[in-house]
Amino acid sequence: MDVLNDIFETIQLQGNFYFRTDFSAPWATTVPPFARAARFHHVVRGRCWCRVEGVEPLMLETGDFILIPNGASHVLADKPTDVAPPLETVLEAAGYRGEALLSIGSGDPRAATQLVCGHLTFRSGADHPLLRAMPPFIHIAEATRSRRPWFDEILKILVTHVFNGHPGSIAVVTRLSEVLFIEAIRSAGDE
Repeated sequence: MDVLNDIFETIQLQGNFYFRTDFSAPWATTVPPFARAARFHHVVRGRCWCRVEGVEPLMLETGDFILIPNGASHVLADKPTDVAPPLETVLEAAGYRGEALLSIGSGDPRAATQLVCGHLTFRSGADHPLLRAMPPFIHIAEATRSRRPWFDEILKILVTHVFNGHPGSIAVVTRLSEVLFIEAIRSAGDE
């Protein structure tokens, strides 16, 4: 039996929200916990720190990808910190109304950090022992993506669609986000 296939059939994964960000220092935000969800962040340019609740902060550099598979709260920031305004406050202050581009910060735009972020949900009541056993995050550095050519290609296509915004891009990004989740889970099993 294919255990991963069993997991994905059980949880009924669905990509349903994404955005790209242009952050310039100083910036920080706390992404709230969300049951039955996974989130990912891909650093397209620059670097940032990610601190998943209960885990030491991790510096993410250009090309890095992080998946938080269990919907845990986490902080994204230009420097290591435990305290940051809630995402809702940051979105409201930026005047974000659901567009694909969110810009925050007033620093030097040449030093900006660009992220592509996604939010995936699981069906109500979804539960699987392997899902509960997932680590707090799965980090795939750009340097290690060469060992995962499918993951690398999917990520490049996703970024292209996020940045070009052509008709149908949201549908493509939504489906590619689901595939990225599956590939990231597979890569965690390879480690």
